[in-house]
Amino acid sequence: MRYTQKDLSSAITNFDYREGKLYWKVMASNRVKVGSEAGSVRKDGYRIVSISGNGYQTQIVVWAMHNGRWPDKGVEIDHKNNNPSDNRIENLRQSTASQNQHNSLISASNTSGAKGVSKSGNSWRSNVCKNGKIYSKTFKSFNDCVEFTELLREELHGQYACHG
Repeated sequence: MRYTQKDLSSAITNFDYREGKLYWKVMASNRVKVGSEAGSVRKDGYRIVSISGNGYQTQIVVWAMHNGRWPDKGVEIDHKNNNPSDNRIENLRQSTASQNQHNSLISASNTSGAKGVSKSGNSWRSNVCKNGKIYSKTFKSFNDCVEFTELLREELHGQYACHG
């Protein structure tokens, strides 16, 4: 999506930010009341607001309103706590797609109960990815594998490390 300065000006004019939510400052249509929360929630939990007929993710609009500009091309706005409905500015940060992926919760298909840890025969395998490279190591002990995986993830992913 191409973000325009006109759309940012519209956001600032039309929305009021309060505690992570956007509220209408103006009557946008017969269905919208001044003071009501703007937008609608998608199935994945992200709220979308309309600006000039285009749908924008609320976290991007909130970030832009606070910073006076849209995020740079190729930059995403990450929720630090992984909650897509928590759009408080202190919960939002710029990230690359890779960093945003590092800050993801445990996969629904995970069977070990620990992010990046899987059963491998009679052993446990640690897998942590960074920049397309997979760092892998096997352990006899599940707990040793989890501990190693979390330390490695923190080393490789820094502030974007998420354990699950």
